[in-house]
Amino acid sequence: MKGDHYFHPAASLLTDNCLKTAMNSLKRDYWMEGFKYQARRPQLGRLMYRNALYTRLLQEPYTSDNVLLYIDRALRMCPNDGTIIKSGKQPWNGLDKARLRLRPL
Repeated sequence: MKGDHYFHPAASLLTDNCLKTAMNSLKRDYWMEGFKYQARRPQLGRLMYRNALYTRLLQEPYTSDNVLLYIDRALRMCPNDGTIIKSGKQPWNGLDKARLRLRPL
């Protein structure tokens, strides 16, 4: 079993499927042949933030780089979102916050 979950394994599976479906829906030909949905930057930023929260809850040691990457992307895509800014300032359970870089896209 993956890490020690804070929530029921069924909830973990549901969350994992929802996040993967949301990411896959951004690919070409997902909705219709020849069509690619163009999400706005705030939508993508919030999706990255949700990915970071879920990945952190799994508490798997090898995913810490992914959490930092998702938070970094979310902060760059939503620089004025209070929730994302607040989470970027909080310690992420042993993750190296110095590696979290705020750089322009």
